[in-house]
Amino acid sequence: MARQTKKIEVNGTKLHYIERGVGDPVLFVHGGMSDLRTWGPQMEPFGERYRAISYSRRAHYPNSFPPDYTSSAMMVHVDDLYAFIQALGLRQVRIVANSYGAYISLWLAIKYPEVVSTLALAEPPIQPMLLKLPGGDLLLEEFRANAWRPAGKAFASNNMEGGVRAFIEGAVGSGEFDKLPPRVRAAMMPNAPEMKVGTETSFDKHMPDLTCEDASRIKAPTFLMRGANSPRMYTLINNELARCIPHAEQVIIPNASHVLHNHNPEEHNRVVLEWLKRE
Repeated sequence: MARQTKKIEVNGTKLHYIERGVGDPVLFVHGGMSDLRTWGPQMEPFGERYRAISYSRRAHYPNSFPPDYTSSAMMVHVDDLYAFIQALGLRQVRIVANSYGAYISLWLAIKYPEVVSTLALAEPPIQPMLLKLPGGDLLLEEFRANAWRPAGKAFASNNMEGGVRAFIEGAVGSGEFDKLPPRVRAAMMPNAPEMKVGTETSFDKHMPDLTCEDASRIKAPTFLMRGANSPRMYTLINNELARCIPHAEQVIIPNASHVLHNHNPEEHNRVVLEWLKRE
């Protein structure tokens, strides 16, 4: 993969990316503690029908970690994504995204609607939205108590693996870190410094509020996915987004938790490709 990786400069930083196939572009946006490699199971199947593009967000492997990167602000990633699309000369893209990347992609569709054709999103963790939903405040506090605060405490003491473990256990499920193959755990570690900065960034910058009114402005057809085994907070968020986004539908991916495209890539790929074919 390294020999096929390209890079392009946007917003004062260089972003690496890979691509397969030709035709209409499908752009993959990764979540936290991952990078362009996470979409390995998607590149060939999607590349058979589209120009499949996977990039690494700012401060994620194999991009350099900027010495002045002291705040993980979501809107920086949103503007980077828009600039990346522009730099590649793409008029519109189909977005496939997971977790924090899905959150970023929602804001892209709100802020720069002209570049988004469709959105296929897996479990955007819009935590501020939970505060407005029945029972959501308890689920948010559970996540913060079980994932965010333990991860931040470990990162603060430079226990990078401990921080990654705490976050995965809280965001995906108890015992999930140890279930990961060693190569997957190893691939996460180069991205742990960015997550460390995320836990040190103010909540409103890292997780900006996205309201139902904001979501109602999204014009692109939207496909919302969640894992059958995912924590309940993602069910509440997906349901609210499905209610608020004008052209949205939902699907549950069996035998999968938060990282759907890795837990059950065959079903993830099948339903997304079928949905894209209809749109």
